Amino acid sequence: MTGTPWCRTHSPDISEEERREARSRGGQEAQKQHALMKQVQGMAAEVEVDLSTPTAVKKLLEALAKAVLIGAVTPQRSNALVNIANAANKATEVATMLDLEEELAREKARS
Repeated sequence: MTGTPWCRTHSPDISEEERREARSRGGQEAQKQHALMKQVQGMAAEVEVDLSTPTAVKKLLEALAKAVLIGAVTPQRSNALVNIANAANKATEVATMLDLEEELAREKARS
């Protein structure tokens, strides 16, 4: 509805019947999205999630991006998963640094 100050929902040019049909289509779309989310949630319990390496995290993020693009995962849930992936990467980084410090301490003790 370009060129008018009204959106499609509030335009005086739209009949009540057209509004009803649009609401119905919107409700049907929400039901489809809800059903898809329930299906995905059921499958999520069976999904193996590997956050042990940066490569594994990268693969998860790639799959997550695809899931968001097709509407299988909401952006809000995606944000939560990205935060988890970031925390996993940080934990891996810290573990690597601790391992290096241990190795340096052993080397120093041998000298």
